[in-house]
Amino acid sequence: MLFYYVIGEDSINIEKSHLNEIFILRAVAALSVVLLHTIKHIIDNNFGGSTSFEQVLLSLSGFLSFGTPAFVCISIILFAYKYPNKLPFDFYQKRVSAILIPFLFMAIFYAVLSNISSPGLILKGIFYNIMGYYHGWFVLLIFQFYVLYHLFISIDNKLNPKIVLVSSLIINILYLSLFNFSNVPNSSEFTIFVWKQGFWVPFLGWFFYFTFAYYCGKNYNKFLNTVRKYQPVVWCCFIISIVIILINNYYNLFNYGSKRVDMILFTLSIVTLILYLFSNVKKVNFIINIISKYSFGIYLLHMFFLILFKEIFKLLNVHPGYWAIPFWFAGSIIASIISVYLVNKIPFGKYLVGGINDPNKKRKEKRDMLQHGQKKMFI
Repeated sequence: MLFYYVIGEDSINIEKSHLNEIFILRAVAALSVVLLHTIKHIIDNNFGGSTSFEQVLLSLSGFLSFGTPAFVCISIILFAYKYPNKLPFDFYQKRVSAILIPFLFMAIFYAVLSNISSPGLILKGIFYNIMGYYHGWFVLLIFQFYVLYHLFISIDNKLNPKIVLVSSLIINILYLSLFNFSNVPNSSEFTIFVWKQGFWVPFLGWFFYFTFAYYCGKNYNKFLNTVRKYQPVVWCCFIISIVIILINNYYNLFNYGSKRVDMILFTLSIVTLILYLFSNVKKVNFIINIISKYSFGIYLLHMFFLILFKEIFKLLNVHPGYWAIPFWFAGSIIASIISVYLVNKIPFGKYLVGGINDPNKKRKEKRDMLQHGQKKMFI
């Protein structure tokens, strides 16, 4: 039944100029990632509370980790919806300047920040961060999917969607199972890095999210119509996935996070529900729109402000316990948005902390360029 959600059925296909539900999903995913990191930051710093309460918070953070694979779905759905047959000629150039360069700058920034008391380790820190050791590792993953998307649209007519979906699901499960259910084979520094975090970066651990999103985006309105028809099934999958995750958490079968086999069904269910439930929204809430526009900058900068808040609280000898969670969560988002806004006032600011993703502004600029071109034709 899941494949019917992806491939869809025959239905009236009315294209929309933009997808408000994607803006909402992007904002929800960004908020989820920040809250997840805030909870982990508070627990890691032992601000107090019972062990049982910490387990509740860790379970909550586990569910919030759906935000990472949701970003995969967002990117590929948009590509498949906007560019079903061919990528624009400047596709890679734009993404290198808008995404990869800020990733590299922040890799250096966090390496310096984490080794400020040990300057001799900064170069090593930069190397590992560029390899994906800091929270910006997701950029390395998404660039692999840019290349994979290019490949998919070139051979799409030779692919059987059901075979692709089943194959990618099997590959995804086998890859995650290798790291979910096995111990580090040796004690070398690199092997420990791979088992701890390095395995997150290769696309194999996210392959099914890619194929799911690819066929959703190419058949987007059919996808929504099919979900509408089988909505009770989607809700059942969502509830079942929650129960499975809670059982696995109870028996401590996995570490908390998005790189778990049992997160696949939960993530796809919640992404599907958000896209469907908000598909008829005509106007996005102002706050949600701001968070969506600044989501990349929030993603890059929020960890810095969490570290900063921790140091300030230590300096002031303040111990708010778990009450710090809502304040650090809101504070890191607001501070990140303000920082991105201010840094983008500098001519090269977008290359440092990421730009501001404003689709309305982009559409206006495109219309102005077209109108300007038409005027020149008549002169």
